[in-house]
Amino acid sequence: MEEDWEYYDDNNVLTDFWQAFMTDEQDFAKPLDIWLRHFTKPFDNGYGWNLYREYWRVWVPLLLAPRHSTTSVDQMTEYEENRVQAVLIDTLEQFICGTENVTAVFTSLAANDAPSAVCGHVFKPGETCYNCRDCGQDATCVLCVECFTHSEHKNHRYRMSTSDGGGYCDCGDAEAFTLHPSCSLHMQKEGSSLSSEEVLANFPQDLCDRARDVLYNVCKYCIDIVSDPKGQEDLVSGAKEKELFPDLKFPLQYSNYCTVLLNDENHSYNDVIRILTKVLPKPPPKLATDLTTYVDKHGKAVIRVGNYQECVNVSQKIETLTRISHATVLKSKVVPSYVVAHQMFVSRLLTWIPSLFKVSSGFRALFSQVVFMNRKETNVVLKKNNLSSSEPYPLCEAVLLNDVNSWKQVRSLWLSLIIDGLMKDYESKRELATIFANNYTNIVGDYIIDDQERESSIMSLSVQIFTVPSLAIYLIEKCDALTKLLQGFLNLLNENVNEEEQLVLNSWLVEEKSEFQRGLSSLYDLTYLLNVVPTEDQWTDSLRVNFKNGVAKALQILSMMQGMDSMRRQVGQHVEMEDNVWKLTYELQSYFGDIVRLIVNWAVSDRSVLMHLIHETMNLITEKNDPAFMKEMSKHLAFLGPPRCYEVVDFDVSKQNISLHVPLHRFLTNLLVEVPRFNLVSNLKQRIEGSISLQHLIEPVLHVIVAVAQINVGMWRRNGAMAESQAFLYNSRKYCPGLREADLLLVQLMAALTDDVDSFLVTILARFKLAKWATGDLDSETALRAEDFVDHCNGLAEQWLGLVIALASERFTPGVGQGIDQRIAMRKEIIQLLCIEPLPHSSIVKRLPDRKNEKEMDEVLNEVAVLKASAKTGGKKIYHLRDGLEDEYNMFYHGYTKEGQTAAQEQQVSNRPKKGDLKECCPPPDMPKLTNLFSGLVRMLQSNVVLQACAVTLRRVTEAGSYKSKYVTERQVHKVLFIIALGIKEQATESNSLFQSRATNAGVFDLVQKVATDSQNVNVPEHVRKLAQWVLKNRDSASSSEPMDTEEGCSAESSEAEKQRKRRADAAAARKAKIMAQMNAAQKNFAAQNTSMLAGIKDDKIADPAEACCSSASETVCLGPSMTSRTDSAKHYTCILCQEEGVIGNGPVMVMASYIQKSTVLSYKPAWDGFDSNSTPVVSPHHLHVSRDCGPHVSTCGHAMHATCYQKFFDSLVIKERDRTINLMTKNMNFDVSNGEFLCPICERLSNTVLPLIPSVTQLKKKQSSAPISEISLNSFVSGLKSSVESWYLKEDAENGPALPRIALKTTLEEQSSLHGSEFSQCFLSTKENDCFPFDESTTSMMNVFSVATFTTSLELNPFEEDYRVPLVSLQAAAFTLSSIERTLWNEDKPLFGSLNPRDEDAIRYIIRFIATFPSSYSKPPGSVNMRDLLKKMKNFYKLKSLQSNAMFILSSMLCKSSPDKVDPLSLDAFGVLVSLTVSLPCLFNSEMPPRLPSGQGTEIYCLKLCLLLHIIQVIYSFEANDYQKLMDIRSKTDQNLTQEIVHSIASRKKIKVEASKVNLTKLYSKLEENVLPFLRCAGLLFQHFTDVLPGKSLVKDGGFSYGPLAKYLGLPPTIQQLMESPASSSIVQSLLGKEMANIEGNLLMPKFPMNFRKVTPPPVISSKTKPFYPVAKLTNNPSWKCGLIPLPRDYTDLMNLAANFVCCNSVTGESKTPALCLVCGLMVCSQSHCCETVMSGFKCGGCTTHARECGADTGIFLRIRECIVVLHSKVTRGTFLPAPYLDEYGEADKGLKRGNPMYLDQEKYEELNRIWLRNEVPEKIARMFDPDILILMDWHSL
Repeated sequence: MEEDWEYYDDNNVLTDFWQAFMTDEQDFAKPLDIWLRHFTKPFDNGYGWNLYREYWRVWVPLLLAPRHSTTSVDQMTEYEENRVQAVLIDTLEQFICGTENVTAVFTSLAANDAPSAVCGHVFKPGETCYNCRDCGQDATCVLCVECFTHSEHKNHRYRMSTSDGGGYCDCGDAEAFTLHPSCSLHMQKEGSSLSSEEVLANFPQDLCDRARDVLYNVCKYCIDIVSDPKGQEDLVSGAKEKELFPDLKFPLQYSNYCTVLLNDENHSYNDVIRILTKVLPKPPPKLATDLTTYVDKHGKAVIRVGNYQECVNVSQKIETLTRISHATVLKSKVVPSYVVAHQMFVSRLLTWIPSLFKVSSGFRALFSQVVFMNRKETNVVLKKNNLSSSEPYPLCEAVLLNDVNSWKQVRSLWLSLIIDGLMKDYESKRELATIFANNYTNIVGDYIIDDQERESSIMSLSVQIFTVPSLAIYLIEKCDALTKLLQGFLNLLNENVNEEEQLVLNSWLVEEKSEFQRGLSSLYDLTYLLNVVPTEDQWTDSLRVNFKNGVAKALQILSMMQGMDSMRRQVGQHVEMEDNVWKLTYELQSYFGDIVRLIVNWAVSDRSVLMHLIHETMNLITEKNDPAFMKEMSKHLAFLGPPRCYEVVDFDVSKQNISLHVPLHRFLTNLLVEVPRFNLVSNLKQRIEGSISLQHLIEPVLHVIVAVAQINVGMWRRNGAMAESQAFLYNSRKYCPGLREADLLLVQLMAALTDDVDSFLVTILARFKLAKWATGDLDSETALRAEDFVDHCNGLAEQWLGLVIALASERFTPGVGQGIDQRIAMRKEIIQLLCIEPLPHSSIVKRLPDRKNEKEMDEVLNEVAVLKASAKTGGKKIYHLRDGLEDEYNMFYHGYTKEGQTAAQEQQVSNRPKKGDLKECCPPPDMPKLTNLFSGLVRMLQSNVVLQACAVTLRRVTEAGSYKSKYVTERQVHKVLFIIALGIKEQATESNSLFQSRATNAGVFDLVQKVATDSQNVNVPEHVRKLAQWVLKNRDSASSSEPMDTEEGCSAESSEAEKQRKRRADAAAARKAKIMAQMNAAQKNFAAQNTSMLAGIKDDKIADPAEACCSSASETVCLGPSMTSRTDSAKHYTCILCQEEGVIGNGPVMVMASYIQKSTVLSYKPAWDGFDSNSTPVVSPHHLHVSRDCGPHVSTCGHAMHATCYQKFFDSLVIKERDRTINLMTKNMNFDVSNGEFLCPICERLSNTVLPLIPSVTQLKKKQSSAPISEISLNSFVSGLKSSVESWYLKEDAENGPALPRIALKTTLEEQSSLHGSEFSQCFLSTKENDCFPFDESTTSMMNVFSVATFTTSLELNPFEEDYRVPLVSLQAAAFTLSSIERTLWNEDKPLFGSLNPRDEDAIRYIIRFIATFPSSYSKPPGSVNMRDLLKKMKNFYKLKSLQSNAMFILSSMLCKSSPDKVDPLSLDAFGVLVSLTVSLPCLFNSEMPPRLPSGQGTEIYCLKLCLLLHIIQVIYSFEANDYQKLMDIRSKTDQNLTQEIVHSIASRKKIKVEASKVNLTKLYSKLEENVLPFLRCAGLLFQHFTDVLPGKSLVKDGGFSYGPLAKYLGLPPTIQQLMESPASSSIVQSLLGKEMANIEGNLLMPKFPMNFRKVTPPPVISSKTKPFYPVAKLTNNPSWKCGLIPLPRDYTDLMNLAANFVCCNSVTGESKTPALCLVCGLMVCSQSHCCETVMSGFKCGGCTTHARECGADTGIFLRIRECIVVLHSKVTRGTFLPAPYLDEYGEADKGLKRGNPMYLDQEKYEELNRIWLRNEVPEKIARMFDPDILILMDWHSL
């Protein structure tokens, strides 16, 4: 045999496989024939080598090895991708089919396929999933969007949430839903569905064999490459192969190594980006970010390809950089390139296998056969931590255990493959579950030390497996799953146990690793496993044995927790070090609490199991709390009779170590309460005492109760937060439900079972150290006590009385009261909650312990409460308790916190009506009868101890005389009376209660009688006295006739008190009347002495009504020769800072806080289509563009102050800010002083400048000498202007800057006057040298402040008063603000005049006065020559020069054939031109002296007509062909008309075919009148304050909604037809249209008129590479959408589903974790993500901030889809969160989608948000919402 063996070396000889290619001269990339020839049978490598690996050894490195200096981010070309597909993937399919014609074979297989009726869609991260609350088995049963929308469940109560990825859709799984398991898509498949095994039976045998072999080898290859890549020697090429394939030298010789970066959960995104930027050689800017995103998504990335040394250097650099600054090193490896290629191939293969399942489900059956096959020759050896496994595993097991070696991408692919291949068929699912359960301990062990998230771990399969009801019981029975699940966690805990077998969790506090958290999360699997309780028939012996084994492990953990975190009360000094271990303990406690509840549910369903567990728990308790160590002592005490001896355990809670953790006792309690199910009540006491006496059993629980009471009283203050926090959690029903309740239940049970209830109560008193307080001996003792002893004693007494009340009254617990179940218990709890206050649904859910059955909770809620709209918050609804149910209110309900109890008491005592039944004192509610087990509790209230304590307390409070006991408080008295009332109620329900007779004998009722009549006692307030009266009234009338006398005595007493009260009230009334008479006399006296002064005041006030919005005349005219007379009035304001009153125009200057911002609300900029970069809207430095992309907007809060007061106020802010900076207090502010910002001192509105309050033009004109009114026709005036400006030229300029500041005229006013007459020159009169200047210095300087602030804010430039743009931007601000306010009125359907709020009225009035007086406001000092005056003169000259240039520029653009800067007059906003021209025109010929104040009868009317004609042409220019269609007549008109000329001229310019002669002029004129109305409305607002002529009654009545009245008011012809027919119009139009087209730049995009607020509709076709995504594009076609924020879908799920398709084009992975929808333009942006980061203003800005700049000039409103929250953005670094306008059925928003209720758009809320946007109030809202504590943590720019 040995002679035949030949040594084989692939360095000298080619392998047989490749030799066969050479021999057959085959194409190396087509191995089909060779494979078919060498294939014998599945899994048999008959030739000693593997068919596939031989082929892959060469081709995988050739095609997939990374190239030199590339990284994982670099993608393959399309050619390379196709080549990989053809050579590596298609060949496998051809081999399975046995032919190259794969399509034909696959088509025939698909034809016989019956696809699965289970959906199985695997969720991507961020995808929406739905859980039906009515039909889902539990919260993990979810549907995908597709199935949900086609299912019945969308009509049920459902919850929506966003998936973390990894789970799959349960549609079609009958066990997941109680009803409607399939949607309509999968239901059709149910009938026709065959199992995959049945489909497989039709497969040809040879195809099956080949497919099995391929699937097995692919899976084994995938496991091998991940587990031990370097150990796969058959994948290393020899020298001969390298000769045959010369290209192999690249991956194997030159670039033969890669540095691979690995993902972990310890390093943040920013850490990794920073490190990569440092270690990569010259990385492009985005590479580090992209690689980090790639690593985060796929788990690893190649960051460097090169030789070994290059790669090692990078890896070491990473290690050194992270070792210093982090606890864990950022992991990287140096891996041979060929291994990286094989690893990449693994992920391709795992993606390929599921594609076979789509062809036919037969492949699914084959896959499950291969994966579950357990044969020695096919099993796989794994390598973990460089150690090989001792024995090989079947494939499925190997995949589960190899998970920890895999990286994220491979993990998620295996997960999807397992879900798709094994979970859709029940048998394979069960097989998988068995393997998973058997290996669970190892899987958890791996998971705990793993450093990847749970979603990307194989552990996430547990949810899919253990939640299947039938599997859960099967796994416990057959695989002992409960033991295995607990063993993994137990292994973790065993490392942290001290010598007393107690858990010590300190080690987990220090470690950064999240081992403990991971261990806890594995406990969730237990809750899934135990969720379904077996029925009687399902219990088998093996199930019992295995369940008991599992519970033994749970009990082991509970006994480790028993007595944890023990602590001792600190006396003297504060505890030195506070640790936080208690947090971990409570976390463990709350996780285990759920498991304990589920174990109890299982235990109580089988008698033998229950008995076994009770026995085991008792043994453990005896072991942990050994009675032998408890010392006993005797107490000699007297209660209602002679003293006797009581034996009690000697223990002092305040001096010895105690622990609040007694989980074994709580577990036992839950078991004991259930024994009546199996009729075991009679001998229960004997059973318990067989192990331990009742007194010893209850002792640890009493320690807990007393310790918590002491902490509540404040005795443990020196122990710090540890004690306080533990007590808080113990008392909290929300965080740790069941602890306090279980302890109370055990005490109730022991009280019921004990033979001697007095001894039992003495034990409790001894623990509280209150025995002497209860017997009354404390009052007579003489021993000295510590100063706080009295407080502590009284506090503990209140706590003890509270415990007695709880023991007696808490009967609404299943097992305690008869007929009580969980539903009734919940009802009681909800009633007590609603007795505190009416609550919204979310608050009720929050305050109740987590309930699994929400449907039941909602039913109970609707039963006991009514949902009403909230009075405080619009849209919100709150639950109010139904009438009559307040009788069930228990004032001392055990579930209340101290605060809750007080709040409920106040609410009930104050709100109950005062009636004869004394219900307003809140007596105890009726109580259910006790069950048999608890019947012994009746003895407690009538016991000697309780009655003695009650009698002693009442005696103390009623004691008169000098000696008053210190040991009594109001609450004690209240509680004692409540206990007595409880006794009365108890006797009504319990037949064997003797409370009343025993209490009477003890003299209790006599003492109550005293309390009831004692109205002077400070410890007995009225509500306590009323409770005493209730006790007397409801006392059993049979006991004696005494109560009647009591009643009479009581009523006599009360009538006496009533008389006394009446007497006092009368005296008070008389005194009040006397004082009022004196005051009246004083007032009259004062009025008589100061008659003249008061008359003056009255006169001033009478002048005010003239400020009303309309004139007394029917019609008025505010412009032109026939102008109506002006009305003038001076307004009064009170300075908000010094409180002095000022009149505008007299006295010191006043200013108003105002805010200037860049606004895009009027913009007509179209939505971004992805081409070019998205341009940022900027304010034009000269004139407003016709599309109004961006303009300066001014708003004010309307609060006035003196300019000097403002200056002082602002200076003080500057000083404060300086101090803050010096003291390094970096606390964020909601305003920035360095930008001139401040908050209005009275309303705190954000402001950044002040608007000067200028007197009206009428008032100012009185100071100037009168001038003649020019009487020149429009025609002559325009021809004069035209001939003047035709001589324009540009002055030379070194920089060749914009034309406007350089323009000049060659002609002078004198020349033009000689040509056009003196009337023309009269239009341009300037003030005379000696004329009085209307303004003083301070007004002028405040006007400068405002104009410079507008300039700096709008153009973002430094302040420079002499800049020629300062006046232009101020004029633009006025035009933009007016347009914005006019549109607001229009959209709200409000009349133009008289409906503005005072704020906007003030803004308009003072902005218009500001621009009207702007040119005349510069005082030129005549005759003075000092330097300061010269400077002023210079500044003055610059302003006027700028206005002069502006007038020349506008006129030359409009009237000359060639425009400066090639400006098209049609491209300017007509109203902007009107404002600009009206103000500038008087300066046309003279910039030396300011012009005269505007008269309204000068050039204004000409400017208006000129601009109106410009606007008419713009409107006609905006018409498209279809608009003309509607205006056509059949017959054409022969006479030529100006309007038709315009139409003809524009149509030819726009290249539209229109027969101008056929246009119906009547229709056209009415359309024009409609379209120019906004322009005229703005002009009306402008000239109302320009000329102080109020609108007439008819115009005010019309509201400015029609053309005629407005035109008359403005001095225009009443129709457009008349305007167009005037001769002047013709020449103006010809000038406007007669432009030389060559001189005009670009093609003009004219918006549609009438222009409204911004309304962005997405581009119809998006063909650009960047593909901007507009999810709600379809809704923008809705005709009801007027303007403003985009329309949103009604149902929030629609929005989530639309957003799910979003792919971020900047991200390597395409994923966006926090997509946000811009509500302004509808674009989806990627928020808070590194892929869309840019740098702006020195900050790293996220997608939202960047988009806010491009879309809204740094103002943005976004809806974050996955958090359901609105983000407002302003100025890069500012923002705030608002609740989204989507509300659920309870009227509540759901921030963070935590509740997941269906939500619908609340139109009112959205309108409110829209208003904020349209009114430019976003910055103001942000400033108002500012909360320094929360928002300081937010980097708004990173959103």
